[in-house]
Amino acid sequence: MPELHYFPPEELSVKPQILSDAGSSEPTFIPDILPLPVLVQLLINEQGGVDRVILGENFLSDTAKKYIVESFSGMKFSPGMLGPTPVRSQLQIVVSLDPTIPVN
Repeated sequence: MPELHYFPPEELSVKPQILSDAGSSEPTFIPDILPLPVLVQLLINEQGGVDRVILGENFLSDTAKKYIVESFSGMKFSPGMLGPTPVRSQLQIVVSLDPTIPVN
């Protein structure tokens, strides 16, 4: 089965825009002391849903990775457009996590 094509932003006439953030909203304890920024690639379908969240090279804990993937997976976007047609698109975002302090 051929891999689906997701258009990069420079090929789109209209880039996807965030409509709603239904991802993880409650604060989570991220055990990483000083998490470094990570490049996140979102693959967005023609309906504006997130098909896949791809994390760039990182040194994050599994907890932090899971939090990022879950947070972006529930987001809804206006789809990327090629002329008047909604198309699959990709979006890259640099994510910086703030380490949280656990509440005792």
